[in-house]
Amino acid sequence: MVFGKIEWENKLCSVGRKIFVQKGGVLDRSTGTIETDKKFLLKPNSQMIAKELKKGLTIRQVAKLTDSSTKTVMKVKKLLLDSHMIL
Repeated sequence: MVFGKIEWENKLCSVGRKIFVQKGGVLDRSTGTIETDKKFLLKPNSQMIAKELKKGLTIRQVAKLTDSSTKTVMKVKKLLLDSHMIL
């Protein structure tokens, strides 16, 4: 019973989206909202993550210390490795 209700709500949402787009609405991100890698690395949280990574801590340790997700820590680490700022 609950599964049928969820399917029905999903169908209503998809129909509503189609109507919105047909009337000229846009569902994508606004132009100019993409953040550059440099801008991301200059954020205070990214700076803290980079500092802890340079100490040689693991991704999970850094995530716990900086109260960040492991995905964010991995992103910072990847960007630092790509820019040769960390080995």
